[in-house]
This record gives sequence, structure tokens and C-alpha cells, in this order.
Amino acid sequence: MAAAFPSSPGALRLQALTALRADDPATAVRALQAAFAAGAHDDDSRALTQALRRARVLAGAADEPLAEARAELEQDGSTERRFDFALLLVAAKHDDLAREQLSGLLDSPDAAPEALRLLGLIEFQDGDDEAAGRHFEQLVTTGRYLDDGFYFQGLIAERHADLDRAL
Repeated sequence: MAAAFPSSPGALRLQALTALRADDPATAVRALQAAFAAGAHDDDSRALTQALRRARVLAGAADEPLAEARAELEQDGSTERRFDFALLLVAAKHDDLAREQLSGLLDSPDAAPEALRLLGLIEFQDGDDEAAGRHFEQLVTTGRYLDDGFYFQGLIAERHADLDRAL
């Protein structure tokens, strides 16, 4: 599609997101840079900037995107910026720093469910089933992301051959 519409920010964005899903961050970086050059809309700017930073991190150039995101967070300490920074930290495999960012959001009723979900995913990927289970249990009590909370609790129970609990 991007080949048929080489100056379309939308087509370039689609190409970039597809490249990220296909584990081709270098192509994603090129497509996102082209989308910005083609005049990507302001309402897409934050999402595109975050996608470009993530692609650069996954392409092996983590220092600059992390520094940019940290500087933005220092200027605008909003929940959105904190989540953006935490997700970049996860992509850069800085899980401890991501945990710190996300733990700071647990006191916010609006942000806590997403923070618990991400903390659970980090712990699950790191193999800490006990911590992951606690986060997913807390997630279920919020009433949000119930599918994820129950699904990962089931996977954790299955990992430990507790099939009754898994069901």
C-alpha cells in the first residue's frame, strides 16, 4: 500500500506498524520518518512519535529515544507520558525502571488498572509468577481488563500444574 501511495502519511504509518508487528524495526523507522516528512497530522503526532521511538529502541538505538521520552516526562509528568516512557523502557529491556514508573501510577484510580496490567505482563515475561499473579489478581478487583486478568491467572496456574485453579 505504501508503494502505491508513497506520500500518504496514513499508508506509511500502516507500513510502519505492520513492520513493527513483523519484527522489522528498521523498516518501521524509515516508514515513520517518511510519514512525518509527508506531513502526518498533529492528532497522530504523539502516537507516531511513540511508535518511532519504539522502533528505534527495537532497532538497537535506545539511548536517544529514551532520553527524549525522559525529557518529555520531566516537562509534562502526565499519566500518558509516564505510560509512554514505561513502555519504551520495557522495549529497551529496562524492566526495573519500567516497574518504577508503573508503580508510581498505582495510587491513581484511573491509571491503576493499566499499570497493574503492564506490571503483571512484565513479571509474567520475567518468569516471576508470584508477583505476576498478585498483579493480575489486583487487576481483576478493579473490574477492568478482566479478560487479561483471568487469562494470565489461568496460565500461571497451568504452569504450576494447578489445573483446577486454571479452570
